[in-house]
Amino acid sequence: MIAACIADCATPYALHRLGITMHVYADTFAHQGFAGVCHEINDVSELQGKRMKKNGWQQFKERFLSGFIKTVLPLGHGAVLTYPDLPFAKWSFRNEWLDRNKRSAEGIRDNPPLFMRAVDAMYRVMIDYRKCIGKKSPQRISASDRERIEYNLRHFTESEGTTRYKRWRTSIADGDFSFDPDGTERISYVPKGRGSWKYDALETEKSTDDDDEVFPYHDDFLTSNWKLFHDALQKHRFVVLRDILPRYGICGA
Repeated sequence: MIAACIADCATPYALHRLGITMHVYADTFAHQGFAGVCHEINDVSELQGKRMKKNGWQQFKERFLSGFIKTVLPLGHGAVLTYPDLPFAKWSFRNEWLDRNKRSAEGIRDNPPLFMRAVDAMYRVMIDYRKCIGKKSPQRISASDRERIEYNLRHFTESEGTTRYKRWRTSIADGDFSFDPDGTERISYVPKGRGSWKYDALETEKSTDDDDEVFPYHDDFLTSNWKLFHDALQKHRFVVLRDILPRYGICGA
């Protein structure tokens, strides 16, 4: 998957595809031990989250949701809710399928070290991508940058991802990283409405499109980030499902 992504480094949607690939690659660390199909290996019980302040109602809600998901649709990490994607979390569970098959059934996850391994692996991929476009970078993340990344992962403990994202933006703007010591880098993301990729491409501010929606065409659409992102997404999906997985005897729909 990574090699196929880097091989596309000269395409108009190369950076968009790199972003998609990095998301998938990061999930192979965060979601390990669960299968992206409906299978008993995803059955868990006794889900416990540490470093998380929860009242009795929240604890009840988590137990209910976990039990409901594993019974109705044991797909991926659904039964352990969002714990795999919380960089700061330490959590545990019991895997009933492993228990029945006489394997180690207890699972304990400490996300920060796991996420740091993902950081190192993802950095190596991005170095290879930059080589493909004729640019060089240090082979390793600087010690100070790595320490700051780990600090942020451990200390940005809000459960809402958008809040953590804003804190990362502030950290970068404050000059916490070597790539932007003066704090001049400005990172922004607008999911919907004016300023979003979709608005720039389709000129719509609606949060949800109607089935019979008609959008006016303009020449900038072909080079818009929204269009290039979807080009990259379709290419990624096709290559993974049709070219890569069949080599391993896997047929995906």
